[in-house]
Amino acid sequence: MRLKTAFCLCALLVLTACSGLAGEPPIIRTVPLPTITPTPPPDLGRPPARVDLARGAELFSGVQGCAQCHGIAGQWDGPVAESFACQPRLADSNNRGKTVLAWFGLTTNGNNGAVSCLMPPWRTRLDEQARWDVVSYAYSLHYTPEQIRRGGQIWETTCAACHGAVGKGEGNLPDLTEPAYLIAKSDVALFQSLTQGIPNLPNHVFTDLSEADRYAALAFLRALSWDSAELLLRPPQERAAYAATLSAPPAATEEAAEPLTAAPSPTPIAAAETFTVRGTVRAPEPLAEGQPITLRVIALGVHSPRELASYRTTLRADQTFAFEGVLKQSGAVYVASTEYDAVTQFSEPLLLGEITDETLEVSLPLFRVSPDPSGVVVELQRVFVDVIAPNRALLQGALRVRNVGERIYLTDQRTDDDQRISLTFELPIGAAGIRLAAESAARFRVVDADSPQPRLVSIAPLLPSEVVLLQFSYELPFPATNILISQPNRYPINLLIVNVPQASGAQINDPRFTLDETPVVLQAGSYATYVLREPLPANANITVSVALGAASGAAAEPAIVIVIFSALLILIGTLGAILWLSRRDRAQTPAPDESAALIAQIAALDEQFERGQLAEDTYQAQREALKAALARLSNLPPSTRE
Repeated sequence: MRLKTAFCLCALLVLTACSGLAGEPPIIRTVPLPTITPTPPPDLGRPPARVDLARGAELFSGVQGCAQCHGIAGQWDGPVAESFACQPRLADSNNRGKTVLAWFGLTTNGNNGAVSCLMPPWRTRLDEQARWDVVSYAYSLHYTPEQIRRGGQIWETTCAACHGAVGKGEGNLPDLTEPAYLIAKSDVALFQSLTQGIPNLPNHVFTDLSEADRYAALAFLRALSWDSAELLLRPPQERAAYAATLSAPPAATEEAAEPLTAAPSPTPIAAAETFTVRGTVRAPEPLAEGQPITLRVIALGVHSPRELASYRTTLRADQTFAFEGVLKQSGAVYVASTEYDAVTQFSEPLLLGEITDETLEVSLPLFRVSPDPSGVVVELQRVFVDVIAPNRALLQGALRVRNVGERIYLTDQRTDDDQRISLTFELPIGAAGIRLAAESAARFRVVDADSPQPRLVSIAPLLPSEVVLLQFSYELPFPATNILISQPNRYPINLLIVNVPQASGAQINDPRFTLDETPVVLQAGSYATYVLREPLPANANITVSVALGAASGAAAEPAIVIVIFSALLILIGTLGAILWLSRRDRAQTPAPDESAALIAQIAALDEQFERGQLAEDTYQAQREALKAALARLSNLPPSTRE
């Protein structure tokens, strides 16, 4: 239709020109203008947008694409490969020492080589983004599905606590998903950073991982910067064909299960790739026959998982269910769900491998929901403290929380928009400028931010055995002599660690804490590590007094603040501190009276107010809150304590 319209417009213009110019004198008659080929814009030298491996695969495997020489899997076995003397195999692991940037330059400009080993320039044939797409796809051919899967496991257990689940990082940690970040780094260079550490961050050494595991983690890291990275879960020889299905996911047809959503199938063959998914519900008591069960098929993209198809069926009397004719998609995730105890509960996601039976078995365990917090444990809480302005500190914290109970933890409390609350963490009185890490913000919210004592609450149920990581920062005013941190803790804390900057002379003079002989060394400087000797029971008061040295009067540079936050993420995901604590000499030192600590905090607050460092309304609110905490220790009404 567009071609026909364009032809009609051209014809109309020609006829109009002829009728309007036929009587012109010869001196002004029209002459054809020379054809001018527009000059393509100069390259940016980096991907203009995120690399799309699916588009790269299509270009690579096209009729005039790279596969004609390099072969569909990068093994130099394409139709015209025999015409050349050289054999550059893209899928060879020796390419670990190459960079995507170098390959982009070679693809853009060619190699000026002899005819027997010629790489032609592609600058005028493909725009810059297309070249980045196809070069990145070619580079990815030396990664195997096994590497990507293993790398994903290592990333989740070792790397995600610092860099985030998808590599976005926090604070001064780099955003590894940024399209240009890794293009100039070879796999060998990245491997060395895991083996020998990186400047000013010697803790970044992972020699406890095997060489194969380190390279697997780097393969997954590279995938985080690419869209359509689910291609890498398929063998190289199948990736180009699979890429063609991503733009139009195959339909899922079945009889027993009602499809909720399904995209049209690009080919009849793809539509025939179906199988059966069966499952069993395990609940404290049998569910009613006919209970709705939903199954979802999700493409495992590292950046933007998407639903390929969804089905619905009902539960049988024997607590089993079945979905017939389900889309069979290697590399996809299958998740069943149903409603139980007023909460939607899910099965453990199953990743479909390359070789599967005609039936997939899933288990759907269901749990009772309880508001009882006795199963919630803070396995590790860590706080970094620094001075960012006169009488103002920055505290950056992280908690690793686990549900050791047998029920889902979810309270009856609700947010303003009627979301049920599970976890709640009070911040110290006067906390301001509260910021959640990007990944924590998906689960947690800041509540009562303008009140004297803000809270962080989770609106997601906490499943049995589930581990949640909370990362946040806030500012806290303090008098001239010390930083006093006081806040309730609803849940027991197995390990509490506080880091203070050594350069400022800050220290914790509290016999409940022991000083680790090894400081934390960061780009911004060294930080002393103080560890609470004994676990802290639930419903106690966290009270930490950080004494400031003479060098602490100057405010820290903002860049230092960001680095400190990054350091927190580096350390929170490990259990090294817990192992260290188990080897420590656990000297039994009596803990100071918490009442005395609260009284000291009230006195410090009075001193700060008398110096004119606090507004009266803020002072009164904080003082009342401290008195209330003191009253809770003595079981007295706040008004009876001074």
